[in-house]
Amino acid sequence: WLYKNPNSDKLIIYFGGNGECSANVLRDILSKNRATTSILVFDYPEYGNSEGEISESSIYDMAEASITYSLKKWSSEKICIVGYSLGTGVATYVTSKFQFMKSVLIAPYKNMTAVFNSHLPVFYGPFKNLVKYDFPSIDYCSTMEANVLIIASDTDEVIPYSMAIEFKEQLNQKAELITISGLSHNDLIDNNLVWTSISSFVEQ
Repeated sequence: WLYKNPNSDKLIIYFGGNGECSANVLRDILSKNRATTSILVFDYPEYGNSEGEISESSIYDMAEASITYSLKKWSSEKICIVGYSLGTGVATYVTSKFQFMKSVLIAPYKNMTAVFNSHLPVFYGPFKNLVKYDFPSIDYCSTMEANVLIIASDTDEVIPYSMAIEFKEQLNQKAELITISGLSHNDLIDNNLVWTSISSFVEQ
């Protein structure tokens, strides 16, 4: 889904969280007047009406297809990559590969193995192979040139807040961390301050 905002020359490409439906995401953004720029959202393979078989590589492939499409209509300096939860793994990948200059990471994680171990610390050694998709998000930090806005809650019950801090430390001066206290993981993406912060960051 692509919403074109006639009052902005900027584009947000949004990589959603686990189980999110792109149609619902865009409907929510528009109904709450949060679209200050154009915005592109899509479903991963097997999500929504998307065909294909879901895997780490197929998600990356679909992400790259969305980037290729967008770059035909917007220049890279007009595009901001936004990822939420699962989508931060995809966002860091495309930000690094295509060298976008702005990226927003909402509730980022180091990798999926680390997330699982934060809840049940057994995924080590041979058991590490039980994690089907790892999305090694933080590994892409060293090759990211972008200015990054990190948004996280210190009461996130799904992805530890410490991972947002680790991202900030890895990216150093290229990143700003906004901490919103008291929100659960699922509340982050529906928070007005989150969207106000994204809008301000994109327009800088």
